[in-house]
Amino acid sequence: MTIPSVIVLVIGLLPLLTSAMDRQFTSGLLDPANNLLALSSTENLLSATATGAMTALSLAYSIALVVYSLAAGNIGPRLLKRFTTELVPQVTAGVFGGTFLYCLHTMIYVKPDFIPKLTIAGVALLATLCVIQLIFFVREIAKNITIDEEIAEITASLINDLSLQQEAESMQDDKAPDENDFGFVIDAGRSGYINHHHTKQLVKLAAENDLVIKLERTDGEFVLHGTTLLSLNRDVDDELVEDLQAAIEIGGSRSESQNVEFSIRLLIEIALRALSPGVNDTYTAIAVVDGLSKAIATIAGEERKFRLFLDQEGECRVYQLNRSTKEVIGIAFHSLRRATTNNILMAQAIAKGYTRLHESGTADVQSVIEEHADLLLKEINKGDHQKEDIESVEAYLAFRK
Repeated sequence: MTIPSVIVLVIGLLPLLTSAMDRQFTSGLLDPANNLLALSSTENLLSATATGAMTALSLAYSIALVVYSLAAGNIGPRLLKRFTTELVPQVTAGVFGGTFLYCLHTMIYVKPDFIPKLTIAGVALLATLCVIQLIFFVREIAKNITIDEEIAEITASLINDLSLQQEAESMQDDKAPDENDFGFVIDAGRSGYINHHHTKQLVKLAAENDLVIKLERTDGEFVLHGTTLLSLNRDVDDELVEDLQAAIEIGGSRSESQNVEFSIRLLIEIALRALSPGVNDTYTAIAVVDGLSKAIATIAGEERKFRLFLDQEGECRVYQLNRSTKEVIGIAFHSLRRATTNNILMAQAIAKGYTRLHESGTADVQSVIEEHADLLLKEINKGDHQKEDIESVEAYLAFRK
């Protein structure tokens, strides 16, 4: 709501400035323009532009609802959470709504003996901008029902989140505090999903109060009221407890903001829906497998145990056990593997993904991938497949001994 509202207010209040400029600076300079801007034509222009802006806004929202409904039904309902944060629909709503208010405010200043020429020129510019923005909006929103585009964007977001996690951990494992030092715990104030740890705020509070904080939960995890959220190296007062709880954002639903698990499960939902009998789109599921293997490969080459956040003096203030690569691989591939019992094409794609991760991973990751490969073969052996089909899957798992 913030971005459209700000744009609407800024554009809608521009006549206050432009009309003042008209009164101060254009009385003599643009007097010949009076012959071109008759009162009736000016009023018609303002009325037509205001009506057109609201019509375009209604059309934009109608298009958006149709596209989002199609995407939610054919791809996955949780994509709506991604769509509502996109910038293009927000800017479009702001431009159309602002143009409508601009025209209404301009009508106040139009008098038989005074026509604000610069302000009217602004109406013409905004009308042109609305047409261009509507064309751009239709082009951009059409991408939301292009499944390959969505998978690529979600994968890019997942890779970015995993990269940020790696940067937070980089070369800091040796500075991790002793886990036995954390004797005081802080519980969750309410039930819900942990959408975000505001680590900068936690580091600031810890530095100000000479604390070391251990994060007990990860983003995306569901917690009940009373579940342990934080462990501290010493006791603190109730006021500081409330400040620390406020630094952890808990909501009624998952958020995609820097949430690795949300992105992975969103991709899995797209794949499972594609593999369902009603859709039967194996190639979409294969695109998901390719995206997941690409993202997980960014962390497969170097296993980090901790996430450490330091204060300005370089002291560790916030500390968290990292979700292991093994756990990430399990979240990503167990559900997909179970859906391949009767789908050799999908099994081959997963086998290729395992091979890519095995080649780029550490020894620990390779061991995990080998276990997953064995499970994959057991899964497809449950189905009614030709021996040659099963052997084709085994051929992609050449790393198995």
